[in-house]
Amino acid sequence: MNELVRKFLETAAADAFPRNARFGSVEADGYLRGRRARPRATRTRTSVGEVLELSTDEGVPVRVYVPAGDGKSHPLVVYFHGGGWVMGDLEMHDSTCRTIAAGAQAVVVNVDYRLAPENPFPAPLDDCFDATRWAMANAASWGADGARTLIGGTSAGGNLAAAVAIRRRDIGATPLAGLLLLYPVLDCRMATRSYAEKAEGYFLTAAEMRFFWDAYVQDGRDRAHPWLSPGLVEDVSGLPPTLVVTAEHDPLRDEGNAFARRLAERSSLVGLIEAPGQIHGFLTAFPDSAAAREGMHAVISAVRKLTEPTSVTTE
Repeated sequence: MNELVRKFLETAAADAFPRNARFGSVEADGYLRGRRARPRATRTRTSVGEVLELSTDEGVPVRVYVPAGDGKSHPLVVYFHGGGWVMGDLEMHDSTCRTIAAGAQAVVVNVDYRLAPENPFPAPLDDCFDATRWAMANAASWGADGARTLIGGTSAGGNLAAAVAIRRRDIGATPLAGLLLLYPVLDCRMATRSYAEKAEGYFLTAAEMRFFWDAYVQDGRDRAHPWLSPGLVEDVSGLPPTLVVTAEHDPLRDEGNAFARRLAERSSLVGLIEAPGQIHGFLTAFPDSAAAREGMHAVISAVRKLTEPTSVTTE
């Protein structure tokens, strides 16, 4: 295991999710309150041309990062943060959004969707779906081209991005230029080998994922539905070109890799980055970690590759 990862795990062990806690228990509630209240570490803020605090037509808060301009039209990236559908905000991946905006010369829209358990499925998905449509419609006002739109996210945000892509495909919406899935949640069954091998001791645990699922889906809905488990969608044809990033020591590893293989069969896979020695969330170690630098370079390269000017019109 990477030494930087090992040291992180040693310090993170004290804050691990209670092993036997379940959704609604005193232990789980206390854990969630503590995680939400924890101050965020300040990371180096990559400089961008302009940062706008806005809201969508439906009232969803967003932060728009506009790169320093050269008069050319920029691609658009709509980004959904992670946090198991229950944690996270505009600050969680502010650094990531800035890095993408500056590195890919893209306008990035960071979406502060509603959180479970107070707002369970489909509220977070609806917010992300609506924010994507709103961002594409308003792209020109930030110097971006809505016809060159990618969506993406980390972990639960990757789940939401994949679900938005499926939902848009199924209603015949304007095609997306690409999809960025960074160690995404894709399969509700939690039955892969990586879940068995990495259930504990690697930051994200199987018990924590069970809590996240129970908080997000509270009404007995079929969790195998593709809006909840995009990795179980029967047909992947028509989905955008996709970059998938997974980590060796992540319970979610195998479901991400399996989805990537299915996309590859349909020529919809741009790339699969399997980060050896890494854990869930490793990209947040950018720029200190070599693996995080490699992963972010792949993300930026994918944005550049997939957003060459097209004749596709916006909604």
